[in-house]
Amino acid sequence: MAEYTSNGGGATHIAKRTGQLKDLSSYTSDILMVSGGGGGGLLVGETDYTGKEAGGISGSGDNSADQTTGNAFGLGESGTNVSGGGSGLYGGYKGTSSKSGGAGSGYIGNSLLSNKKMVGYNVPTSTAEGTKTESVNEVSASAVSGKPKSGNGFARIKFLRDLER
Repeated sequence: MAEYTSNGGGATHIAKRTGQLKDLSSYTSDILMVSGGGGGGLLVGETDYTGKEAGGISGSGDNSADQTTGNAFGLGESGTNVSGGGSGLYGGYKGTSSKSGGAGSGYIGNSLLSNKKMVGYNVPTSTAEGTKTESVNEVSASAVSGKPKSGNGFARIKFLRDLER
């Protein structure tokens, strides 16, 4: 029986400091947001174990990460003959036999941002100001407000500033 595995998805981050996310663990106050990567999928014979969704305060799946724990800061776990975990603020762990890799966590808790929220597909929710997360059941192939984008990632950045009066 053939078994096929895949690696987890990469995270996207926006920070005030240059460098790879994995190198910014000492500079979390400079990280504005992280969009976590999905966990890797697994195909065993005719059975498809789809990769897990990422984003929000934690990824999804048995081996996912949240905003404080996971495989490593910025890195999903890789493995041999098992699916890899997605990266994120903390990356997901690799899959085990007949399980997909865990998804990485998102992050939007920076105090420089206000009126913020993350929207993710089928993710854990939070109403706390620093980790506000909304779960939805639809995705869109194009960038649409309030729906996660399917396929390759997308980030919308708006700069708003207070005007002196």
